[in-house]
Amino acid sequence: MLDTNTDHWLSPLSIRAPANFDGIRVDNLTQSEAIDLIEKMIATRRHHRMVVVNASKLVLAERDERLRRVLQTSDLVTADGMSVAWASRFSRKFGGDLVDRVTGIDTFTDLCQRAAERGWRVYLLGAAPGVAEKAAVSLQTRFPNLIITGCSHGFFPEPESPVVAATIASTQADVLFVAMGSPKQEFWMAEFGPLTQTAFCLGVGGSFDHVAGNIKRAPRWMQRAGLEWFHRFALEPRRLWRRYLIGNFQFLLYLLRLLQAR
Repeated sequence: MLDTNTDHWLSPLSIRAPANFDGIRVDNLTQSEAIDLIEKMIATRRHHRMVVVNASKLVLAERDERLRRVLQTSDLVTADGMSVAWASRFSRKFGGDLVDRVTGIDTFTDLCQRAAERGWRVYLLGAAPGVAEKAAVSLQTRFPNLIITGCSHGFFPEPESPVVAATIASTQADVLFVAMGSPKQEFWMAEFGPLTQTAFCLGVGGSFDHVAGNIKRAPRWMQRAGLEWFHRFALEPRRLWRRYLIGNFQFLLYLLRLLQAR
């Protein structure tokens, strides 16, 4: 069953208008504001869900009503891709100009640092067997006080999801990171996230592999310039050429359709 929690938390922290792409709200926050907001969510002990969006996810949500609903009902939605932030500045029709992108991987590592400081308990779910454990070692080396209550890979049959969620709940984790790729991770969090009894859940895509050292992230200057996609493409052109070359063109067409709509 889809979790349809629609509480909106932004008014205490930001007066900036969110961007809006065809009814999908993208919250207008800096990275540090997002972490502070998540801390407030965790303090309530209610379950909250955050998703990050890029060009391909918005295009997919246009034709996938289930994904669209999952994005619309998430407590926090931020721009993972720089193309989304740029698009928000292109026309007033897209709402507020996003001041920054708030990525899944940066939020993942920043939250782990905050968790180490606050004593929050963290669970890592997803990626290939052994990757979450390797990422956990890297995180605990970086943040010695970080409490990781468990790790599980993401290659389990869907009927086992309730058991996986119950296992996470038994660890009394406060924060759950889900690395299954999109849109699988968004669907899993919406349906099974509340069963984990965590206070906060975030989909982080391929972040476990980055933190584990399996995939090298783009240099900081490329991240700031919005060229992180090109770095990924250069590393795996045969796998990613369709996503970035065709996908970017599809995003332009998507934006034009929104601009032409009433």
